[in-house]
Amino acid sequence: MSQGTASLPPQERQSWILNDAVVGIRIAGTSFDYVLAGRELYWIGRTQIHEQGAGSIVIDNPHVSDRHATIELRNGRWIVFDRDSRNGIFVGDERRTMFELVPGLSFRIASIPLVAYSEGGRRARAQMQRYFGLGDGFQVTVEGVLRAAGERRHIALIEPPGGGALAVARAIHDASSRATWPLEVVSTLGTEREQRKLLDRAAYGTIVIPTEACSGVG
Repeated sequence: MSQGTASLPPQERQSWILNDAVVGIRIAGTSFDYVLAGRELYWIGRTQIHEQGAGSIVIDNPHVSDRHATIELRNGRWIVFDRDSRNGIFVGDERRTMFELVPGLSFRIASIPLVAYSEGGRRARAQMQRYFGLGDGFQVTVEGVLRAAGERRHIALIEPPGGGALAVARAIHDASSRATWPLEVVSTLGTEREQRKLLDRAAYGTIVIPTEACSGVG
């Protein structure tokens, strides 16, 4: 690793997942997704919309209006518009009439949670199957990992009963811009000089510090 490469400022190394273009949306916590390809307008509603040149995303739920919303391609960006629906569209707790889809964005169509994903996110999702398998909690776990992978702040994982934090740390590492840098698992923090060497080796990668290695550290 060259010193020139290692000196890149963190703000210039944003997650490749979050910089990718959105290619689809998924109902959160499931494997049910819709690919946005070949059309510039998609209707979201409770029933199939037959409109020339438009796609139709059907969500069979009583809280979803027949013509609830549209997703439209505008200047290379996917924009969601509320079409006077009864129960609205929400980003977080805020009801919105219009917003841009970006990878990793979670939103709700009425009571149905969805998440936008990119091709990079799709690849990372497939890659993470080797860490988490395909159990009931897989989708929820992966969505959390992908959100964490886009963070440029420090991430602390508290080991749950039964373990698994190291697998999560490796998944976050592999699914983000950190993947081009080392992943360092340390058994002890050592002296201040050894800690500086560790930070230099990892650069903008990932450092995994077991909780027992932190005992006695102020």
